[in-house]
Amino acid sequence: MMAKTKRKVQPQFEGHRALIVKEEGTCVVEQVISFDSEILETSTAMLPRENELRLLDDNHGYVYHIYNLDKPARIEAENIKRLRRSSALKGIFEFETGKKQFDLIGFMPWVIIVLLAIFK
Repeated sequence: MMAKTKRKVQPQFEGHRALIVKEEGTCVVEQVISFDSEILETSTAMLPRENELRLLDDNHGYVYHIYNLDKPARIEAENIKRLRRSSALKGIFEFETGKKQFDLIGFMPWVIIVLLAIFK
């Protein structure tokens, strides 16, 4: 199982929970971190919104996004989350280290100062 992220839950998603029903007859309730029209993000997975069932809990006011996932679907959702995290980390450490062209305009003031110092 994938480690949970430390990403902070946005205030508008505090009342949302994802209930993931597993094929072994068990379920997991996870806090929803964010969602849009296509993807729901929890601390361990990215789930497609197209096959969810939404229910409102009258006692606590939570909105439950219910998913019935078999093992391959759960693994794929976790892999999508891992891929998103690794691509974000790759973007952080990607530096522009290519060779830069010589900047003659930026070098001209130094040439003028050196020439003035020599011929003064």
